[in-house]
Amino acid sequence: MPGVPGRRRQGPAGETEEINRLAEFLQRCLTDAGLSVRALRERLTPENFTHKRGVPSHAVLQRRLNGENLVSETDLIKAIVTITTPAARRERALIHAENLQREASSTATPADRRQDEAARLRRDLSRLKDQLENTKDDLLAETQLRAEVQRQLIEQSRQDTREVDLAELTRLREAVRRAEQERDEAMQELTAARRRWEPAEHSRRAERLAYGSDPAAVALAEPQRPVQPGEPDADLEALARALLRLDPDGTRFAAVLRRSLDQMYDGQHTGRFSWEQMTRIEKSSLSARIELELMREFSLVSGGRSDLELAGIAFDVKFSRRSDWLFSRRDSGLCLLVTGDDGESRVSVALVRVTADILRAGGNRDGKAALSADGRAALQWLHRDVSLPENTLLHLPTRDREAILGTTPGQRRLNEFFRRVPGRPISRTVVATLVTQTDSAKRVRDARRALKEEGYLVLGSAYANHRGIATDLGLSLEEPGSYMSVRVVPAEDSASEPVAVIDGRRWRLALANDPPAEAPDIPS
Repeated sequence: MPGVPGRRRQGPAGETEEINRLAEFLQRCLTDAGLSVRALRERLTPENFTHKRGVPSHAVLQRRLNGENLVSETDLIKAIVTITTPAARRERALIHAENLQREASSTATPADRRQDEAARLRRDLSRLKDQLENTKDDLLAETQLRAEVQRQLIEQSRQDTREVDLAELTRLREAVRRAEQERDEAMQELTAARRRWEPAEHSRRAERLAYGSDPAAVALAEPQRPVQPGEPDADLEALARALLRLDPDGTRFAAVLRRSLDQMYDGQHTGRFSWEQMTRIEKSSLSARIELELMREFSLVSGGRSDLELAGIAFDVKFSRRSDWLFSRRDSGLCLLVTGDDGESRVSVALVRVTADILRAGGNRDGKAALSADGRAALQWLHRDVSLPENTLLHLPTRDREAILGTTPGQRRLNEFFRRVPGRPISRTVVATLVTQTDSAKRVRDARRALKEEGYLVLGSAYANHRGIATDLGLSLEEPGSYMSVRVVPAEDSASEPVAVIDGRRWRLALANDPPAEAPDIPS
């Protein structure tokens, strides 16, 4: 019989003779095929497993081939036999492996059954987490589609159009309702799976501790004692330190909220730019959007039973515009609380450990309650009233905003904005909201040509010479992807104001009483 490269495998060490026979059979399959455990792992793929899980590590494969937690690994057993057995003998070998697995399962000890049940429930938990994430994404997509149809209906009504596509609106409402129902069902199934998994996992660890095979499981086998009032909360303090290391001054949290709000406004497709313009469903979905943006900004991972995890500590995420976060009586654990307001351009972030005794006695019709006075006192603030990147359209004087938005969406609206708001950097998001079209960069170039005769330069931060002109004129245009208009006139030799030299001529910012002068060409 040919030798097998790699480290020599130990003999089977299963809990019963039947488990050992199954393990010996699989070891013989590898030996006959001339494969080591490492070579076997290289041939395994996620497609070999029902739930498309990752390929087991070399150490896990070694333990399974020694009989540990082998009985429940139906997919792995079939994969090993399929990979190692010639096609002519494969069907017979699979039947033999199935019979050995059935015998091993019927004689498994209580410890084996608990271990197998815990393993199965862990796989179910992973599958349900994936399903929940997909459902969240579907809900956000349907919400944005619904907002787009509502925008179209508003435009149609402004044009006195009677032919409103009510069928399409009804379809989208039903799609959102189904997505919300699927999300709720996925959450219920995930909660039930967690409840099934935790006792089995606890029993498995306790059993391994009793057999002396896992001394490190002592702390895990003991139930976690809740943090008592007045006691230091080590996990909360560790999570606070980790978050502050990632964002010492709160600017990254502010950027996360800015992106989340802009994505929910979806100005390019809806023309919206304020909280009041969003639907109730969109407002309630903002926490999920912030959670996704936090994952991207800080490279966080999903927290299993909670939304996110950092430094090995799981936590949930909640957003409230007015700091009136609501919690279910069943909620527990650490929670990252975000509050912010576009109108006030501020954002604050806090941590709290949620328990029933820090919630108000009453509740809303959904059974959710806000923090009590003791709960608010328990908040550990990471950042207070950090500046939120400005929502330019929201903060314009009412007269200017009405004049800009009163024009036709597209080029005219953008041109009017640049006329009325010179010297103020704006983001691509603002441009896209004004033109409600996909070619916003082209619209900026067209505005540059259209306003040239009126004396306006339209500068873009993507160009070093544009940034230099802004600096020379005493302005700043450093934010990536931003634009700014400035009205200029030729500068007198005696001018004391900041001057930019463009194509050999001196230019300064125009004053209100300066007559228009055609602006110079600026290369880009």
